[in-house]
Amino acid sequence: MKRLMYALLAAVFFICLLSLNGFAQIDAEILLKRMIEARGGAKKLSEIRTSVVTGKMIMVAQGGIAGDITITSIYPDRAHMEMAVAGVVIKQGYDGQVAWTDNPLAGGYQQLPPAETAAMKRDAIGYDAFLNPDTHGIEYNFKGMDSDSGKEYYLLEQVFPDGAKTTMYVDTESYVVHKTRVNKGSPVLPLIEESYYSDYREVDGITSAYQVSYRSNGQEAIKYILDQVVFNAEIDPALFQAAEKRFTRDELIADTRQLAAIIEKTHPDPYRHIGGKIAFHRHYQDILQTIPEQGMTGTEFMDLLLPFAAAIGDGHTEIYAHHNVNVTAPGGIPLKFEVVEQSLYVSAVPGEQYRNLLGAILVSVEDVSLDELGRRLRKIRPIDNEYHLLWHFTTNYLWFGPYLQELLPEWTGTGQIRVKLRLAAGETEEVILKLPMNITSLIQSESRLVLPATDNSGFIYDFLGDNKRTAYLRIDHMKYYRESFEARNSLGMDSIPQETLDGIPSATEFFRSLVTGMKKSGTETLIVDLRHNGGGDALMADILMYFLHGKSATLETRWNNVNRLSAIYLESRANLTLEDLNKERDVPWIEGDYDFSEDYSDSVLSDASSLDEGLEHAPTFYNEWESGAYGSYYCPENVIVLTRPWTFSAGFGIAVRLYRTGAVLVGTPSAQAPNSGGNAVRWTLDNSGITGRVAQSYVLNFPDDSELARVLPVHYPLTQGLLASYGFDPNAEVLYALDLLPKLANRK
Repeated sequence: MKRLMYALLAAVFFICLLSLNGFAQIDAEILLKRMIEARGGAKKLSEIRTSVVTGKMIMVAQGGIAGDITITSIYPDRAHMEMAVAGVVIKQGYDGQVAWTDNPLAGGYQQLPPAETAAMKRDAIGYDAFLNPDTHGIEYNFKGMDSDSGKEYYLLEQVFPDGAKTTMYVDTESYVVHKTRVNKGSPVLPLIEESYYSDYREVDGITSAYQVSYRSNGQEAIKYILDQVVFNAEIDPALFQAAEKRFTRDELIADTRQLAAIIEKTHPDPYRHIGGKIAFHRHYQDILQTIPEQGMTGTEFMDLLLPFAAAIGDGHTEIYAHHNVNVTAPGGIPLKFEVVEQSLYVSAVPGEQYRNLLGAILVSVEDVSLDELGRRLRKIRPIDNEYHLLWHFTTNYLWFGPYLQELLPEWTGTGQIRVKLRLAAGETEEVILKLPMNITSLIQSESRLVLPATDNSGFIYDFLGDNKRTAYLRIDHMKYYRESFEARNSLGMDSIPQETLDGIPSATEFFRSLVTGMKKSGTETLIVDLRHNGGGDALMADILMYFLHGKSATLETRWNNVNRLSAIYLESRANLTLEDLNKERDVPWIEGDYDFSEDYSDSVLSDASSLDEGLEHAPTFYNEWESGAYGSYYCPENVIVLTRPWTFSAGFGIAVRLYRTGAVLVGTPSAQAPNSGGNAVRWTLDNSGITGRVAQSYVLNFPDDSELARVLPVHYPLTQGLLASYGFDPNAEVLYALDLLPKLANRK
């Protein structure tokens, strides 16, 4: 049934939308012009804003069962189909971002998977696909001629940016489409879907087919007989919104209680930023009382929960606010932003015509200031510090339309977006950007440096300059190295075979190579690039500290980590039970207790041996640690750490530990608060299926310093003036670090 519905949408959309584009060859270009004229002409087609198609559908392959259909479209990005068969109403739609179906015979409402979503997006484009082909990145190829039922037809191949192809058979006399042909299978096992178009009639000067026969591998499956085609009728945009499943009040009350219990029983300190325990429960009870008698949809319920999670104020404790987005046509501001000081600047643009915007500072969106957008964002996302707030804007909340609409309910004309920017030259300019904009690549300022790129391991090093006086270490993430997987295996969090482990890059071997190479070359400066490091397994920080500074410094620079021994914490570690943890304890722990053994702030509860015990789970490094052969093997006189707001979680852990050993920080502060939650674990609510994560530990890097608790400042910030002086180079932090070398050479 689902495949037949997709075929129905594609076939009927083709009747009214017939997606044709400019062609690469002159034969195709001439053919296009004649086809446009045959349909009514470019002027007529460009005036079509909406269409409503009604008729009958006969399911030939299912014994001739018949039903009524209605197809409604707002071009170029809204589509809705309603089919009534044997008393059952089945709906399917696309709202510009989300493709969905509501079929009572198949479990009700559900979002469609990416492949079907992409198909509906293609079908919904309409006449704009051939009137403005470059906007959608579609190409057409003239493929010669072929015969069908004894008659010759022109062949036209339609190719979308995602690789989807449709072959059209065009009548050589009337220039209307006789049939379309798509292979939904493979060359080896083809699944040929064909739609035959006939009974062409003229409506308001537009020629449309009133009968369609859909065939699968040569067998007729469905026949559509249309009654009426109406253009430019007024249509309520709400029709296309996903008809989400509505959950009962009792189901949502249970989910709310489940969420509150997960946070309260797992997070080490959920009351710190929300205002205390009473404030936590007041907010929680407000949610319970707000749920209406008639229940809510999943989206409505998520909107109710988001402020509660945001109030926890911990970037590792959040609800995943998920939207289906189109990465090639994101629908938000089609400019990429990065953080400089406490502003956002344009770091990349979608085309040469926008190059003058590079380096411009964002002032407002749709006349709403960045400060106001920030206040709105704080209400729905947990924020560690002001750089964390700005970081959210550089990822989802300006780039993707659905996320931006969360912050801008007054933005209703989503066919364009107004942005006010302060250009690099100083003047302010309002830019109106047409949407959706198809983005296949972005243009940024060219870099004066060619830096080594990481592979899947996430880490690499090289020397800058032939004299090897400066080493460059880049760590983009800490998610794929052998020692991490060894520890996960040991704790029962993974079960990776030894032969697979042996093939995973080792951080121990990598850093050993780094320090031996630097010592051999007499390297004077080590630049550690953490600008893109969003985190992973913090064990890598111990390994790096050991090779640079030795065992004592590895222990002394560790963060004060307090673990909550919650049910979730213990369940995630199949090989670590309370019984194991209590073997040598005078006072045994129980579920819910706090583990202060990694709290190194002169607490009587701390346990220096806990580091050794933890490292035993990663034998590749533990063997080196036990031998001490390369401990404190070599550390250059100057260590410079490059950070951005992206430097987060375990990535920030490396930065703060090097900071404690005297390293110089250059760039923009991290979005991570030095005192914050960590070691997050994922959860799912039983009824609504809403997901998120919660911190299982609390990290106190600076327990006695309130000024450093929220933001770790950099010694040499990359200012707007400096960034401009480097021509908005993507590697401006590296250039700045190299320029600082003479000054740093004389520091104590």
